[in-house]
Amino acid sequence: MLAPSSVVAKKSFKKPQNLTVECSGEKVEIKWKRRSGAKKYRVKVIKGSSNVIKNKKTKNKKKKFSDSTFVEDKTYRIRVRVVKTKKKKASKWAKKKYVHTSCEVVPEEPEEESFTCEADTSASPLAAVRGDISTKNSAGRDGKYYLPTGYNTQCLPVMVAFHGTGGDGNEILNFFDEYAEEYGFIIVAPDSRMSPSGEYIWEVGTIEGEITEDYTHTLNTLEEVLAKSNVYEDANHMLTAGFSAGGSYTAYLATNDDRFTHFAVLHGGIFSGGFGDEKPRAWLSTGEDDTLRIPDELSLYESTLQGLGFDVTYNVYSGGHTISSTEKDQLMSWWLN
Repeated sequence: MLAPSSVVAKKSFKKPQNLTVECSGEKVEIKWKRRSGAKKYRVKVIKGSSNVIKNKKTKNKKKKFSDSTFVEDKTYRIRVRVVKTKKKKASKWAKKKYVHTSCEVVPEEPEEESFTCEADTSASPLAAVRGDISTKNSAGRDGKYYLPTGYNTQCLPVMVAFHGTGGDGNEILNFFDEYAEEYGFIIVAPDSRMSPSGEYIWEVGTIEGEITEDYTHTLNTLEEVLAKSNVYEDANHMLTAGFSAGGSYTAYLATNDDRFTHFAVLHGGIFSGGFGDEKPRAWLSTGEDDTLRIPDELSLYESTLQGLGFDVTYNVYSGGHTISSTEKDQLMSWWLN
């Protein structure tokens, strides 16, 4: 008789964090912090003890309902959880009580505040992996990724890296792979799409809420890498970093996706019109002899970001339009310490 096959139990998503409910104009907005790997969320609005008046799914980290859905002075129970995927079970419900008249949010139970690593620190370390990303954009381009030695034994910081005009993910990966091995972090390096003029360059959103093809492709490549077996990210150290035109893309992505904690513009620019609501820590740097991104230009970007409420670090290094070793060393210290 054949022995029964072993079944590996699927892990559950952790429930969404930082659940809030706000009244604004004629809308009631429910917001939460995104969970890595989550594809969809289910949102319930319960009137009284059990009358479910709204039960919706969304791919976003927020959901709006009309003010007319709610009755003044009534108490509602808000529920949000991550919907199950092929690899993970649904999370537990995140919960809040909401009184419509005053928009008061009363905690129903303590929320998770700290990041918990699920990696098996006692596992045998796996060898480093330099691999191809399978997710493709409209130009048929994909990207590269790097996992350092022993990546399976700990939760690692993640750098999403963007190449300059005409480049590809492999090019920017070569800038940082030795650092990823030394410091122990994951690199996701997508390729840009092709512009109408035939250039390989990033499409940056320039108005609020604009979602470009490159934005979607980048997040899809990130999800692909983080979903790989034995890969665990450190949610406290999630960086977007880019060189030249790639640097101009980092702030756009990091301010529109709440999982990123830092962004680094390396000899690039910013387009604040497409910024989202997030305020990750910001790094700006260029070379004293850089004629494409001169120090005075980067100084103006520093002032713009500070005016918008960002915590900004700005440095000028010797050399021209290239990333120096000193620049990379100090970037690592700023991000990881």
